[in-house]
Amino acid sequence: MPFQSVPDTAIIEVRATNNGIPVENTFYAKFPSQPTAEELEELALNVGTVITEEWLPALPASWVGVEVYAKGLTDIVDNQGSSAIIAGDLGTAAGAPLPNNVTFAVRRTSGLTGRSSRGRIYWMGLVAGHLDANENFITSTVANAFAALCDEVTLAIASSGATEVIVSRYSEGVLREFGVTFPVVGYSWSDLRVDTQRGRLE
Repeated sequence: MPFQSVPDTAIIEVRATNNGIPVENTFYAKFPSQPTAEELEELALNVGTVITEEWLPALPASWVGVEVYAKGLTDIVDNQGSSAIIAGDLGTAAGAPLPNNVTFAVRRTSGLTGRSSRGRIYWMGLVAGHLDANENFITSTVANAFAALCDEVTLAIASSGATEVIVSRYSEGVLREFGVTFPVVGYSWSDLRVDTQRGRLE
C-alpha cells in the first residue's frame, strides 16, 4: 500500500515473542500536533510500563517481552521512539501455554456505528487456566480482565498527552486520502469463544 498520512497520529507496537514466534499488539495515539521524538519516547515508556507492571500476570511464561516501539504517521519520514522496559520480561500466568494461534479477540470501540469506527486486538497468549470447562471458550472473568488491561493502555496513552484512537484507512473499500481517527471509549468482548490467528504458527 502506498504511504497514507494519518495526521498527528502515532502507531504503538508492543513487540514480544511467544513460544519463540514474534507476536505484537498495535495501538494508535492522536496528539494535538505532530509528535516529536521525545513525545514518542515517553509514549513508548508509558505503554511499556503498563505491560511490565499490569499485563504479565495475564500472559503465559512462554511470552517474552522485546520492546515497545512508537512511530509518527504524519509523514513518510517521521519521528520515532522506543522503550526496552519490557525487554526480557516473562509472563507469569500459571498453567500450560496454548499454541500461538489460539487467542482471544478483545473489542476496541469508539461508541460510533460503522465498521471503520471499531477494531480489536488479539491477546498475545493464553494458558489452559484461561479456558472454561468447555475449552472452546474462556471464562467471563478472564475476558473482563483482558478488557480492563487494555483500558490501562488507554490511560497510559492519555498520560502521554495523547488520545487513543482507532485509525480508518478505507471507506467502503476505497483508500482514503488521509487516515481518519476515532477516539477509543473502551474495550470489551463480543463473545467468549476462543479465536484463532493462523499466521502465529509460522
